[in-house]
Amino acid sequence: MEKVWEEWKAVVYPALESKVKEFETLGYKNIHIDEIWEMSVSQMKKRQAAPVLHTIVQTILHMKMHDYMQQKTIESYKKIEQKKNYDEALEEILAQVSGNVAEKVD
Repeated sequence: MEKVWEEWKAVVYPALESKVKEFETLGYKNIHIDEIWEMSVSQMKKRQAAPVLHTIVQTILHMKMHDYMQQKTIESYKKIEQKKNYDEALEEILAQVSGNVAEKVD
């Protein structure tokens, strides 16, 4: 199914470019076409929309800066949570390893 979506990306590329340019005129310079595409595909998959040309273009062109920023905020919180979980897991492993080393030394 992912291949189907990637085939559509080339077809709707002008709409993606247009959306990036729109965001750039609003002052957001670091937005990439791939980010807009991934957000659009994600929204369509949530609605279980089939990859139909007009639905894809509509989803892209109706995206608001608020939607984009909200998604980026959620992603950053998830990364922070993953890092937090990773750090906690690493600390736990180190504690276990250092505990095992201390037991062997005694």
